[in-house]
Amino acid sequence: MALPHELRQRLLGAGDSAIAVSSDRRAYRFCRRLAFGHYENFPIASLAFGAMRDDIAAIYAFARLADDIADEWSAPSDVKLAALDRLERWLDDPPPMHPIARALARTIERRSLPLDPLKRLLAAFRYDAAFVPFLTEAALEAYCWNSAAPIGEMLLRMAGQWSQQTAALSDAFCAGLQVLNFWQDIATDWQRHRITVPLEWLGGDHPPWWEQLCADRALRQHLSNCYEQMSARLLG
Repeated sequence: MALPHELRQRLLGAGDSAIAVSSDRRAYRFCRRLAFGHYENFPIASLAFGAMRDDIAAIYAFARLADDIADEWSAPSDVKLAALDRLERWLDDPPPMHPIARALARTIERRSLPLDPLKRLLAAFRYDAAFVPFLTEAALEAYCWNSAAPIGEMLLRMAGQWSQQTAALSDAFCAGLQVLNFWQDIATDWQRHRITVPLEWLGGDHPPWWEQLCADRALRQHLSNCYEQMSARLLG
């Protein structure tokens, strides 16, 4: 769900007094509301995430803002890319009164999280903002390793379960889930002229119209087989 336009604009202004916070407690409270909804849902979030609730809320709020900029904002691509660059600068120099930047900075510090996963996540959102179709299956997989795998890595790091063994399993599993998500959303994305199917699967540089795909049973079956094989390879 897209963020309200006014809220997005306030969040992109590091010094907006309407959302400024003066404490970590207020910063995390803002992120919880953005991540989990109304405060009455917080007990459920506490049961689900335990002591990691606030840290997950900070990461989710950051990711949600970045995703909203890339996918939901109707601004030109260069404006979106500039906004995502601003978010990356927050990682190194967080505005102290911005609720998301402040909470995320505190989470990074107290959980000893590296910045690389967050920067990889932003790299995927930059691709979304200046979207061009994936030419190959390898390009789709590389995108998934940036867009989904960083979240799994940060959760495992916070849980103290990140290791050489879990890293490989988590990265592949998260990438596989992203592939399944693209498969699930193929109709919506295609009709938005956002073709996430690798063009090599389609046999050329020009994907068919949605109506053409619907009418071509053999092509639909071919794409289903491609998605099934790719997701099985990653998730298996």
